[in-house]
Amino acid sequence: MKFRTDINGLRALAVAFVVIFHFDESLLQGGFVGVDIFFVISGFLMTGIVLGKLESNNLSIWQFYLSRANRILPALIFLCAAWLFIGYFLFSLIDYKALAKDSIASILFLSNFSYWKTSGYFAAAANEKLLLHTWSLSVEWQFYLIYPVVLAVIYRLLGLGITKLALIIGLILSFLFSIYFSESHSVASYFLLPTRAWEMLLGGIAFVYPLSLNENVKRIAHVVGVILMLVSSFVISSEMAWPGYMALLPCFATYLVLISNQQRSPITNNIVAQFLGKWSYSIYLWHWPIVTLGYYYSLENWFLIGILLSIVAGALSYHFIESANLSNKIPLTRFYKAKPIILSIPVIAVCAFIIANNGVATRFSGEQRELNLQALEAIGDFDYPEPNLRVAGHDVRFIEGSSQENILFIGASHIEHTYPFVEKYNDFYDVVNQN
Repeated sequence: MKFRTDINGLRALAVAFVVIFHFDESLLQGGFVGVDIFFVISGFLMTGIVLGKLESNNLSIWQFYLSRANRILPALIFLCAAWLFIGYFLFSLIDYKALAKDSIASILFLSNFSYWKTSGYFAAAANEKLLLHTWSLSVEWQFYLIYPVVLAVIYRLLGLGITKLALIIGLILSFLFSIYFSESHSVASYFLLPTRAWEMLLGGIAFVYPLSLNENVKRIAHVVGVILMLVSSFVISSEMAWPGYMALLPCFATYLVLISNQQRSPITNNIVAQFLGKWSYSIYLWHWPIVTLGYYYSLENWFLIGILLSIVAGALSYHFIESANLSNKIPLTRFYKAKPIILSIPVIAVCAFIIANNGVATRFSGEQRELNLQALEAIGDFDYPEPNLRVAGHDVRFIEGSSQENILFIGASHIEHTYPFVEKYNDFYDVVNQN
């Protein structure tokens, strides 16, 4: 597929939305729609690749998987390895063990399931999960696993026309399910593929049904699409069920830009947008751990410093890691020679060692080591109770104890580490945990 400057510019807009939202939600309350924009773009590109291979009768599912792994995994693996190294010096046993678990889930593209089970995307505790943002990579990979197989089966059995129709049917079913499920199961809906598939299928429809529009209409569609993206980033908020019906706004906006195919638009084809678009994946990878670092240490002026660090780290990651030319010609019988697999094994092995050794207690000595071990033992597999109520947007929990003392917890998600420790080692009557 020919390189499209408008798609590269779209990536720049999407990553800018997400980064600004994560560093300061008050500036762009709907900036998380950048992920939805990425999903539509991904569906467009993957549909073009798969159908192009099918029409030329040279689709190899294994080679498709390998090319996607070569594109995604090296930079992700390096990110995990870098933070495992940094965490060795900075993190408590609890945090380091959690990072190792999350790293394995991210590299195996299962992190969306992990975060679905442990926290909501907009919860306070999410601000300390270094690899939370990898949930979207997991969703995309799960789509990549299924999509080419389904397309290939339908195409070879029923032809191109039915394949196109199947995309429409799949989009409608997934969208309707998304609206229903987002209201009743908001966390699962946010993280799982069935409620996200329609966004990628919308991109696929933009590819298989290119509209015949004159240039003036295309230019208008392009501008309207960009405006709608900007509007959605301001009017949509985390209070809305997502991805419910309102997700159609940024996704349809992306659809408009894709079908308009404007390669000379100053909005998307300018030097800043092109560089940010080129670095967008690596910027996305690095920005969230940098956000959490600022949050964890309550660093001042972190908005500007953190964004600058994210761009620099993203640019370096792109040029030295992401741009590496990895071979896509490895046969399935020699899958073990694939670079993503070779790179993954030592990092996963290190993570397994960290988990098996409870965060590597030998990193500490004396009283600090003893306190870390006690906290790790206390937290164990502690089952946090459901909130009794919400006050000013915060979860409040009351647990009946045995003493006459009342302990009030006020704070961010740091409290989650202390909470089970106090529950185990102290008798108390009421414990209020406010995240």
